[in-house]
Amino acid sequence: DMPVAKFDTIFNRYAHIIPAAENAPRLLLNDAVIVPVSLFQKTAQARYLPSPMQSLQIEGHIDRAVIESGDLVVSGWGSWTGPLDSHELEVSVIAATFGPPMRSLVIRPDLPLATARRVSALNGFMLRIRLGGNVTIPAICVIAYDASTGKRTLLQNPRDVPYCQQ
Repeated sequence: DMPVAKFDTIFNRYAHIIPAAENAPRLLLNDAVIVPVSLFQKTAQARYLPSPMQSLQIEGHIDRAVIESGDLVVSGWGSWTGPLDSHELEVSVIAATFGPPMRSLVIRPDLPLATARRVSALNGFMLRIRLGGNVTIPAICVIAYDASTGKRTLLQNPRDVPYCQQ
């Protein structure tokens, strides 16, 4: 889905193909092409759930939670082991929300090394949750659900972010 001349310039060569969180293909080097990972991998959606009733193992991490223009922006990683399209996020927020949580994939090349290869570089995420108005960071629980294995884990919140009831 790009002009023929541009397509030929980028892809008519021997090259290493590097999936990355970018919007369009581009040449990195004469023998390296970056392609948007989103064109080849379908991430599972995030959805709201009530506060988790059962106690869950804590695995994975919320690295950052901030308010940007009335939205809660949460980034982190989950400990999924199945294929990317089975990496679901379940979110409980103790605040009024407007619309579904918006999720995007974040490539985290640090994760395989940091976790002794237990998790993939494709296990990073960012969530944007519309709260509206002047708000502070609410209590939140984010659960990584691996639909291929049935495993649910609660992501560890940063110290300054309270958990919803568990």
